[in-house]
Amino acid sequence: MGCQFKYNAEESDPVTGIDKQLVASSFGHAAATYDALAGLQKEVGVSLIDLLTQKITGSRVEIADIGCGTGWLTYQLRSRFPQASITGVDLAEGMVEFARAHQQEAAEEWLVGDMESIPLTSDKFDAVYSNMAMQWLEDPANWFCEADRILKPGGWLICSTLLQGTLSELQASWEEADKLLTGNIPATHVNQFQTRQQLSLSIAKSIPKGEFQEQTWVRHYASVKDIMGELKGIGAHNLNADRPQGITGKTRIRRMMNHYEIYRQPQGLPTTYKVAFIAYRKPFAD
Repeated sequence: MGCQFKYNAEESDPVTGIDKQLVASSFGHAAATYDALAGLQKEVGVSLIDLLTQKITGSRVEIADIGCGTGWLTYQLRSRFPQASITGVDLAEGMVEFARAHQQEAAEEWLVGDMESIPLTSDKFDAVYSNMAMQWLEDPANWFCEADRILKPGGWLICSTLLQGTLSELQASWEEADKLLTGNIPATHVNQFQTRQQLSLSIAKSIPKGEFQEQTWVRHYASVKDIMGELKGIGAHNLNADRPQGITGKTRIRRMMNHYEIYRQPQGLPTTYKVAFIAYRKPFAD
């Protein structure tokens, strides 16, 4: 059997979190600066490729890289699977254009496409690889079904996402600044991510045989400005629909930065990322 979940827009929860066009525009504009700043994304992506190499046997395989971004990780896939036929797909046209220009040989084809409606043929790929892209979805259940659709029976989906608890230090520092200046009026300054329970539910209703493991990654920075600059430089600054509008006051920013200092360690200011690694093998036909 294939995917168990049948997506129905009328029955789905209203989209209140992320504007896909905003996501595409933000990452598209960040294409030129992304590779220099995306250290975490590269580390997680290479670990994900390590996992894929444990699952896939044979060299002449077909691989779809969904959310391929600049193509840097697509090139790493090409290095591990030199005889593979690889297709790169990304929502952001700017990213796809950059990948075509800078990593052209990494893939046979580069396409602009939505991971919830992938412009690829069903039952075609031996592997679907996707690194840290699905966190920009309201609910990844439909993405899992699309990945299942384009996989051959016996093919593997290997993907990663961020979970709640990511950027916890930044979130807590913004909350403290808001509390002092607005009487605890809530505001969303940091991107929100699924909980473990929510991800488990999305997997259970779409690809019940899927499994995931959570890992914690901590990176250190000299200053909060460096943290914020990296998030902006890779296109991953606050993209929630209920993010504060207009310019955030200097006093609030200063209070947020001052609070963040309580987390400082000898290595610098820590930033925590909760990463889920998901693995699913499409069942063979009965």
